[in-house]
Amino acid sequence: MSVFSPDGRRVKVLEHGARQAGTFSVTWDGTDESGRRVPNGVYVCRFTAPSVELTRKLVLVRDR
Repeated sequence: MSVFSPDGRRVKVLEHGARQAGTFSVTWDGTDESGRRVPNGVYVCRFTAPSVELTRKLVLVRDR
């Protein structure tokens, strides 16, 4: 599971590797791979598994 900017640049990998079947929760803290805060805006989250690929829009809004 990874987060991408609207221009397709990967911002951060949230989870990687195989997991047992079930329900999981993943939280993105609004930072990139280097730990820097990314700006407010629209991002894309992509989840890929052997039998499914899901893409969802995320809107990051935080107080200044």
